[in-house]
Parts: sequence; C-alpha cells; structure tokens
Amino acid sequence: MIKIVIVDDHVLLLESLKTFIEQNEEYRIVGEAKNGIEAIEVCKTAYPDVVLMDVKMPELDGIKASKELKKEFPRIKIIILTSYEDNESIFEAFAMGVDGYLLKNTNPKDLMEAIRLTVNGLCVIQRNIMEHFMTQLGGKSFTDYEKIDVELSVEDIKVLEMLSVGKTNREIAKALNYSEGTIKNRVSKMINLLDVKDRTQLVVFALKHDII
Repeated sequence: MIKIVIVDDHVLLLESLKTFIEQNEEYRIVGEAKNGIEAIEVCKTAYPDVVLMDVKMPELDGIKASKELKKEFPRIKIIILTSYEDNESIFEAFAMGVDGYLLKNTNPKDLMEAIRLTVNGLCVIQRNIMEHFMTQLGGKSFTDYEKIDVELSVEDIKVLEMLSVGKTNREIAKALNYSEGTIKNRVSKMINLLDVKDRTQLVVFALKHDII
C-alpha cells in the first residue's frame, strides 16, 4: 500500500484529491497539511511514501518545504502538484530534489500512475512543461536533444546527480574526494559535450534522458 500526504491550502482541492485517491485500495491518505510547516510536522509522524505538494502556500511554500523534507526524510518521494508552470518554479523544485512536477489539471488516473512511478524510483514531469522549460532555456526541444549521441562516465553521472539536488562544486568535490577545480572542469566538459548553455540545461538534459 502506498501512503500519501497531501499538502495544499485550497480545502476543496484537498478534499477532492482525498476522495479520489481513497477509492483505490492500493493508496491510502495518511495525512494532510495546508502549508509547508504543517507538512514537515505531519511527515514526522505519518511516514508517507509520497507527498503531493502545492507550491504557493502561506508560512512556508512548497519548494522550501520540499528541501527540508528531502533533508530530513530522503526516502520520501515528493510530487509538486500546482497551477504554476513558470521556469523558475520548475527548476528550483528539481534542484530541491523533488521526484515529479505536475499541474493540477492532470487527469486523476495519470496522477495515480505518476505516484506509482515515483515510488518505483522514476521522475515524472508533464511533457508539455518540460518542452516549454527546455525551449525557454536554450531554444531546444526534446527532438533536438534526441539527436545527440554521447556517453557519460560513472563519475560524470555522480556529478550530475549532485548538481540536480543543488550541490555546489565545492560540496561535490568534498563528497567525491576531488579538488573543486577538477569538478568545475568536469562540469564544463559536460556542458560542451552535450551542447548546452549552463548547469541548468545540463541537469534538464540528464533528467530528460533518465541519466539521473
């Protein structure tokens, strides 16, 4: 059974999600919260598998709450479920380590499938959101990236994983026992190799191709 916590300050949506999810015996709502602070407290006692997290909420927003939850409970999967599809929110969310980003108009059945996929270790994001995000970042679409044929080393992938959760070059160097300059050079080489503009696009590429 998949245990879920719903975090949203819109009561009507929260209740609607509860009603739909609880119709499936494989999923169980174990808690709810109306802001990020409440979400953290609920997770301390509910121990959910997945948190459905809104972005814009009072006291502590969903992005900051996700960062705190991932720090304290790294095993918990977090799916952002929001009305906002701006680039800043999307990248910031993934930099905090979330496992999915969906809009509130997502088909309920698709939402249930997304929950199941994240529990199984996959990252989920609506294709139209990713297309828009990547286009805004560098004018490239999915098909543009699919034409690139490259191979990355195990160390490259480790660096990408750490970049995706917001680690700095210094933090990555310390974790992998390299100098900060070595990590900086490795990141620069990957940026050139994959024909992307910066670290942001590098992470987007890795997420799209299931490298991380």
